[in-house]
Amino acid sequence: GKCMAYTYRAKFIEISVGINHNVDELLVGILNQIRLKCRYLEDKAMKSSNSDTHHGHWYKSRSVMRATMKARQMLTSLLGKEDSKLKNCENLHTL
Repeated sequence: GKCMAYTYRAKFIEISVGINHNVDELLVGILNQIRLKCRYLEDKAMKSSNSDTHHGHWYKSRSVMRATMKARQMLTSLLGKEDSKLKNCENLHTL
């Protein structure tokens, strides 16, 4: 789940409606994401006249990202360390 969320630049949170686990956090996080995205888009609109927004970097390709994430996931399981970028998928207070 986290790997897929990172690959598609989405957020990830595990919830259980039955025991009300993380349901409130999810709702607050959704509202937070909407507000952050609105602010981001407003800032981007202001800056768009001054800078070029097109970056055709090879490393932003989804297939390269997936391969990288698979390698990272394998190393993480071998070394026992959780990747900080995967933790960012769970942080609903950042974009």
